Amino acid sequence: MVENFSQRYEDFGKISSILSRIDKRLQQIPEVDAKEPHYAVFIRYDDSALLCQVRAHITRTDRVGFLKVQESVLLLIAQAVTEEGALFAYPARRIFTDGPIL
Repeated sequence: MVENFSQRYEDFGKISSILSRIDKRLQQIPEVDAKEPHYAVFIRYDDSALLCQVRAHITRTDRVGFLKVQESVLLLIAQAVTEEGALFAYPARRIFTDGPIL
């Protein structure tokens, strides 16, 4: 599985800790193949977010089993973000003006 998620620019200082937590926890899931490469990395500065990516090779080949493990990985991502006091990013735009908006 490959999953992208976005972090707010305001949480830049927390990215390393978040990704480290995710990577360590991936190793604790028995259905994630330890022989295959897995990672949790910061991959790009996006328009309104910091883009991160998680890769894990799931050994379950049955549909329901795979989805259950995928769900575990998605939930551990959310848990790591929350534990660091960070928030997921969503598309946002800031408008700066020199005067009052009419």
